[in-house]
Order: sequence, then C-alpha cells, then structure tokens
Amino acid sequence: MNSYRRYFKIWPILFLLLITLSGCGNSVRRAERAIGNLVRQIERGNLSEITLIIYGAPTVLTPFPVSVDELINGFYLYRIVVDGVQLEEYIDLLMNLVDVELIPVVERSRIDARLYYVFEDRNGHRIFDFAMWGTGDSFSVFVNGVEVEDNPILLEIIMPFLPGYPGQ
Repeated sequence: MNSYRRYFKIWPILFLLLITLSGCGNSVRRAERAIGNLVRQIERGNLSEITLIIYGAPTVLTPFPVSVDELINGFYLYRIVVDGVQLEEYIDLLMNLVDVELIPVVERSRIDARLYYVFEDRNGHRIFDFAMWGTGDSFSVFVNGVEVEDNPILLEIIMPFLPGYPGQ
C-alpha cells in the first residue's frame, strides 16, 4: 500500500515536468519560426520592406537589470536605424541565420538588455528580435522573448552596423 501511494505522489510531479519541458520546446520553435520568417523574406528579395533597429545601452554596471522596454524608451546610448537598401549589401551575412540553432537554457534568468535589435516590416511589426544578456551565470540571450544559449551568429549579423566597427 505504501508504494502505491508513492506512485500517485510522483505522477503529478512527472506531469508538471513534462508540461514544463514541452512548453520550453514550443517557445524555442516559435523563436526558430521567427528566424525562418526573416530568412524567407531575405530569400524572396523583400529586404526593401524590412528595417533593422539596433539599441545599445551603456556598458557601465547598473544596480538593476534593464528591460527591453526601458532600453528602447530612453536608456540607450545609441539607436541605429538600418533600411532595406543598406541591408541588401549584407545579404550573405544575414543568410548566416540559416545556420542558427537555438538551444534552450537549463536555468532561466531575467533579461538585462544591453544590446537589442529588431527586424520590422514596413508596417512596424516585429519579424524577429534579439536581446542580450540574461542575468544568470551563463551568457544567455533572448530571441523573440525566449531565453536561449548564446549563438555568435546572432551578434555577427549586426556587427557591420555597430559604432566603432571598421568601415563605419
């Protein structure tokens, strides 16, 4: 009888774990779809209809994490707007997004947005966005609001547009 009760105590825990893990996978799949949507727009030659906006925060330490809303509403050090014509010069670089693999983080953290960029369509709707960093011990990033392990490609695609980059 005692082992029978243990069996029923474990099932709810396993059920919650299964729901949590499946939810993480769905979130990552939604973020991957956002990257796929941007790649399809690039492949179709629709870059003239896309705008990239980059926000950079001061790198000084603050006693609090910075949200994306705080960053874009005035906490930024620089704001760069890149139109589709400029983006067309970097199609090969942007196509590296095809190789991005999003790996969910094991331990979730809060966002501390020191760099944020968003690709928008001509109506100002978000296609894909990226924010770095998470407040945890690992260097996590956020893709369309989903916390994942850092992938250098996600930063490399905007490097040519950042202040201080050679050629700027």
